[in-house]
Amino acid sequence: MYRSMSPYDPRPSRGYSLRQKFALAALMTHVMALVIGYAISMWVRADRVAPEVEPLLLAGFYLLLALCAVLDAMWADEVIFDGSFRITALQGKSVEALNANASLDDMIATTRRPSVTFPLSLVVAGLFNYGFLNFATRDFLGFYDSTGQHVRTLKGADPSDTALRLGAVRALALNTRPASVRALVRATEHEDADTAAWAAWALGRHASTPYAGKLVEPLARALDRDEPSVRREAVLSLARVQHRPIRARLIQLLSDDLEGSTPADLRLVWGLGYLQHLDGLEVLTQSLDRGDEGGVGPMAAWAIAQLRDQRDGRSAVPVLERRLLAAPFETACAILHALSVLGDERSNMVLMRGFDALPPMIRAQTCPAIRIFTSPDLRGDERILVRPETFAMKTLQALGKVRATSPEMRALVEPWLETVVNDVPDNSLATRQAAANLLEGIRTTRDDRDAADPSG
Repeated sequence: MYRSMSPYDPRPSRGYSLRQKFALAALMTHVMALVIGYAISMWVRADRVAPEVEPLLLAGFYLLLALCAVLDAMWADEVIFDGSFRITALQGKSVEALNANASLDDMIATTRRPSVTFPLSLVVAGLFNYGFLNFATRDFLGFYDSTGQHVRTLKGADPSDTALRLGAVRALALNTRPASVRALVRATEHEDADTAAWAAWALGRHASTPYAGKLVEPLARALDRDEPSVRREAVLSLARVQHRPIRARLIQLLSDDLEGSTPADLRLVWGLGYLQHLDGLEVLTQSLDRGDEGGVGPMAAWAIAQLRDQRDGRSAVPVLERRLLAAPFETACAILHALSVLGDERSNMVLMRGFDALPPMIRAQTCPAIRIFTSPDLRGDERILVRPETFAMKTLQALGKVRATSPEMRALVEPWLETVVNDVPDNSLATRQAAANLLEGIRTTRDDRDAADPSG
C-alpha cells in the first residue's frame, strides 16, 4: 500500500509576477518619497539649509515625484492595459513580429495604442502624486513658491542682486507666514542698506498680525544702524506697531524735514497719526500750516483727527477751527474731515461759516482723496485714508457727525439748514436733499420740552 503512493514532489516557486513587482516597487518608492520629501520640507521651513544646497533638495523633491509617477504609470499599464507599453515600446514587439507561438496577452497588448494610454496614465499618476506628496508635506510646494524662494534670495549678499532682494522683500511683506517674518528680521541686519531699509518697512506692514509685539526688538536694533534710510524706516514701522516711546525720534525727524529745503516726508506725518499721542500736536500744527504744499497740510489734518481716542484729544479742535476759513482748498477739505471725526458740537459754527464763505462753484468742487504711498520709494503700498467728496457734501457730513443737540446750538443750525434747503439757485439737488435729511434727523431726535416745575 505504501509503495503505491507517489513520493512528495514540491512545485518550484513561480516568484513575483510583473504586476506584483511594479506594485511593490511603487509602494517602496512612495514610502521613500514620503519620508525624504517630509524631511526636505521640514529642513527648508526651519531654514536649516544653506542657500546653495536648497535648489538641489528641491530638484530631489521633484525627482521623487517624477519617479513615483513613472512607476505608478507602469503599474497601471500592467493592470489596466495588459502591459501594452512594456511589450510594444520597451520590448519592441508588434503584431507583425509575433509568431504563432506568441501568448494571448502579447497579442492583445500589441493591438492597443500605448502612445495614448501610457502618457494619459503618466499624467494622471503625476497629478495624484503631486497632490498626495504636497498634502503629506503640508503644502510644501505652495510654501516654497510664496515664501521659501524669497527667503533664499534674501540670504544672498551679492551687490548686483539688490533688485532681486528688494523684490523678495516686497513679496514677503504681503506674506504673514512666520518664516517670512523671520527672514525679514534677519534682513534688517543685512549689510546692504537698501535691503535693510526695505526689510524694516516690510516688518511694519505686519503691524496688524498677532505677533506684532515681537517686531519691536528687531526694529529697535535697526535704529542703531549708521544708514539714515534704515533708521527712518525703522522709526516709521515702530510707529505703525504703535510703539509710543519712538514718538520723540519721529517728531524730531518731522521737524527736521519741515525746516529743510526739500518737501517733508508725508509718511512721518502719517506715522504720528498712528501713534495717536498729544505730544505730536505741535509739530502737526506746523505741518498743517504748510497748506497744500506736497500734501502735508491735508495729511496733518488727518493725523490730528486720530487723536479722537485720547483723553484730551478734543483740545485739537480749536487748532483746526482757527485754520478752516483761511486754509487752501485741499487742506480745508481735510479739516472738515478732521472736525467730523473729533465730533465737538461747538464746531457747528465754524462749519457753517466755512460753507457760507465759499461761492457755489467752489463748494461744488470735489475734495480729492487723501492717499499715501508708504514704501521707501514712495511708489508702492498705497493707502487711501479719506475718500473724495464735494466740499458741500463733506460739510454736511461733518455737521451730521457733530450734530447739534443743545437747544442753543439747534436754534442756530436748523434755520441755517432751512436756508440751504430752500436756496435752489446756489445749491445742487444732492446738497439740498442732504441738508433736508440732516434737518429732519435733528428735529426727530430733539426734545424741546421745558424742564418746568411739575407743580406749576
